[in-house]
Amino acid sequence: MATRAHGVLPQPADPKYRLVHIGFTSPGGPTHNVDKDAHGYRYDSIGICNGVINAGASCVRLQYDPTDPERMARELAQYDGYIVRINPGQLSRPGVPQGAQRVFDELMDSFVHAGKPVWSSPQVQKSMGAKDALVRINGMACGLSDTLAYYTPEEFKANFVKTAAFQPRVIKQNRGSAGEGIWLCWLVDKPYCKKFGDSELDMSDTLKLMEMNDEHVEYHTVGEFMEFCVNGPENKELAGEWRSVFPGKYLTGQGSHLVDQRLMPRIAEGEVRMLMVRDQLFQIIHKKPKADGGMSAVGGNNVPTFYRPDAPEFAGLREKFIKEDVPHLLEVMDLQDQPLPLLWTADFIPMDSDDVPGETVYKVGEFNCSCVGVSKFMASAKGGTIEDVSDDDYAEAMSLCDLIGKQVVEAMDTHWAALQKEIAGHPGRGGG
Repeated sequence: MATRAHGVLPQPADPKYRLVHIGFTSPGGPTHNVDKDAHGYRYDSIGICNGVINAGASCVRLQYDPTDPERMARELAQYDGYIVRINPGQLSRPGVPQGAQRVFDELMDSFVHAGKPVWSSPQVQKSMGAKDALVRINGMACGLSDTLAYYTPEEFKANFVKTAAFQPRVIKQNRGSAGEGIWLCWLVDKPYCKKFGDSELDMSDTLKLMEMNDEHVEYHTVGEFMEFCVNGPENKELAGEWRSVFPGKYLTGQGSHLVDQRLMPRIAEGEVRMLMVRDQLFQIIHKKPKADGGMSAVGGNNVPTFYRPDAPEFAGLREKFIKEDVPHLLEVMDLQDQPLPLLWTADFIPMDSDDVPGETVYKVGEFNCSCVGVSKFMASAKGGTIEDVSDDDYAEAMSLCDLIGKQVVEAMDTHWAALQKEIAGHPGRGGG
């Protein structure tokens, strides 16, 4: 049983490195800060800081102040590395100075360019967290080769008629995290072709569509679905009547795109989440939809079963992902100069192998590296305290946080050794 700490531990007298845990409290009170404890800090901040301290480095908590970015830049510049724990969107809410997210991202990027590790940097969050990351991995063991991304209406219209003629599809917008704008698409009253590209659908062909936020079902023609995705439901003559509470228009706005991935019907068996600390697997979580026959396990809509990282049930998945894919993830994401996220997840969906009859393989449905939580500390969220966390949950949470701390120090060791080697090879770059 881990010895319980009631707050952040005293900092080491001679820390190996100086880290800072960066948080932020949104305007609007508790409703907009459900990830905060009674003292206004993120609920897992004590554990993460203490994990780093236990590993021999210092780690203090700093609440970012977007009203004074120059002071923040000065204060943050004194640290060797940065653990960013600000939920996506919190710096863009009403009451926060306009452009605060951009200013913060630029500050973090400046530290990256200065040779300091940032977990996770804006670039890593945008690249690995984006839905089109699934396209970047389509040549890896964890990816599907017939996964495409559409950035323009023309790309969408030219290719969706081919993919939807081949296999049932999942169409995902790049925004949202609760299943909105994620559509399962089945072809109605028409057989699928045997090979991708053998045939194309007509605009009048009918699709069965299910939106994953609430699993409601609609029937529309291919043309109506495309109109809704591109222009929304307003033109009923082109789009038909829609019951979705969200407005479509998925290609509108900077960075917007759609990902077109094969539907893996065995998602009804549940998703398999790999909880990672850099390149180390900490835990495997099987998330089965609550509803019998349900196709969604997002948010709280799942029943989780927790497995040790060496669980034999997932030996094949672990072997391929950890040994074959993880070492190359940053390369395929064009992030070779960045560290792997400190705490991140990969969600896998089971499917029948295309190559070996009767074999089950797993394919990634989503990465999450923005602000993955230490869930066993959750009792201290929503205005609670560390005292609200049970002893068993505290022990398990700290085992994760201690691994985080060890991985931070290991990453810093590797980073600074490489930096010193570079400086030694270019003497003119020394001096500080």
